Amino acid sequence: MLPHSTKCHRILKEYNMYQEEAEDQQRRVDKYIADAADEWDIKNQQKLLVESQKMIPETLKRLGTAVYELRELVVTGDARLMLSTDEDLMKAEEALEEPGI
Repeated sequence: MLPHSTKCHRILKEYNMYQEEAEDQQRRVDKYIADAADEWDIKNQQKLLVESQKMIPETLKRLGTAVYELRELVVTGDARLMLSTDEDLMKAEEALEEPGI
């Protein structure tokens, strides 16, 4: 498989993981607040939430860059030089068409 398409899939998986982690952390913060947990525990969980949320835009930026690089590779003739088979080109094109990329 073309390294750029693998990179896109890996970063998309990472992006989805950070989103899920932020949602889970938000639920945890909400639960701590609802249960009237200790203020320190609530603040600590809120800090973890902020850290999770910070990773989402950074990962999205990296995904955009990876998709752009893959698209440029596929669109230009350079793709034919890097791809060992037409199957690799088809996989790269499928990666670009995948929902979420």
